[in-house]
Amino acid sequence: MWDFDETILRIHACGLLLTPKDAQGRPLESDVADLDWFRSCVTAAITRGHEVAVASFGHYAVIHAYMERICPGHFGRHNISTPSLVGVADGFEVPGGKVPQLELLLSSLLLDGKEPTDKDRDLVVFFDDSQRNVDRARREGGYSHSYLVPKGGFTRSAWPSMSVRPEDKAIFEDVGA
Repeated sequence: MWDFDETILRIHACGLLLTPKDAQGRPLESDVADLDWFRSCVTAAITRGHEVAVASFGHYAVIHAYMERICPGHFGRHNISTPSLVGVADGFEVPGGKVPQLELLLSSLLLDGKEPTDKDRDLVVFFDDSQRNVDRARREGGYSHSYLVPKGGFTRSAWPSMSVRPEDKAIFEDVGA
């Protein structure tokens, strides 16, 4: 699972107040932190039988418009969680940080709607540019496989600095992780 703004994207689409129309026309090569690397990681994860998802405080329509261009057909409402899915308006931080969104995605994608256990949470690998979100996911949510993405976003060049556990790196080994 990935955060969106300043993680998948190098920009903050929500902060820039981009619309879905903007997202459809902006150059991916300049907006996405590392377009080829991200696409390769998504493909590798799916090929290995993993689910992929986005958990963001941004606006669903903007994220979806971007994701349809970044990885066509792989991201939709079922695996893009925004605040509106947990009772908060899109564009606003969720009480509890990303934890309620991670819980919802885990439950719906892997557990047929059941409540996640600590063991289930170990199935989630989460990348976010916010130390606060990563710390809360680890501490309050039990998502111990949460990683801080450095400034510039989720890129091949940043990968070595993310201190990703070997078992999590294995998901992406086909792309040289």
